[in-house]
Amino acid sequence: MLGGSIGSSRCSIAEAFGPRFAASSESRKMRRYRSIPEAGAGIPRSGSKPRFPLNWKQGVRVVTEVISRESLVRKAVALQAILIGYNFLEGAISVVAGVVAASPALVGFGLDSAIEVSAAAAVLAHLWRTKQEEELGWERRLAVFVGLTLMALAVYVAAHALYDLATASAPDESLLGIAIAVASLAIMPVVARRQHALSHDLNSRALEAESRETVICSYLSATLLLGLGANAAFGWWWADPLAALVMVAVIAREGWEAFTRRELCSC
Repeated sequence: MLGGSIGSSRCSIAEAFGPRFAASSESRKMRRYRSIPEAGAGIPRSGSKPRFPLNWKQGVRVVTEVISRESLVRKAVALQAILIGYNFLEGAISVVAGVVAASPALVGFGLDSAIEVSAAAAVLAHLWRTKQEEELGWERRLAVFVGLTLMALAVYVAAHALYDLATASAPDESLLGIAIAVASLAIMPVVARRQHALSHDLNSRALEAESRETVICSYLSATLLLGLGANAAFGWWWADPLAALVMVAVIAREGWEAFTRRELCSC
């Protein structure tokens, strides 16, 4: 009797709580199943953006490129600072010597140096301000500025030289001007090559424009040396304004190209 009652009570309990027990057992199974990680979990799906670089070598390469660019910018800034100091002295001495000797070629050479100082200072400020940036629209506007100043200088020098030729105004010889022309002819080609190399490394149109203007200074130095030398050695007074007109042709061409092309290098 007792065994039968106990057995019947177990059956009644199982019948009463069986669904609850079954549901609880099923939920425990599902929790265990969900706790098992799926194959491929943690791997970014296609089209998703990972939080970190998939390849650590890419991160190292990016950091190396940033450090290399900062080093190149520092070199360009130092080169521009040295060039500004030299051109300032060259321009001041040339203008004073040209006024004293009444030489249009020497005055034009000094004013060209003044334009180079302003352009070099603008490029220096731009490089210092945007160390981590490459090419900007501001650089194109700077190239336009350089072109306009060169063309304005060409007009002035042409007017001065033509006036001297028309009035037969013979300039005096200037040994100081000859010394300046020799120094500039030795220094400027080296600076221009260095500027050109840095402009390619930094992808900078502004620095490329500045390198072209430095090349112009080299041409002007050679022309100035010929004109002043011929006047001092042979007394050919017309050689000075004639050299100035040759300068005008070079300055005007480079200024027009800088103004119209905007892209000053084909790299």
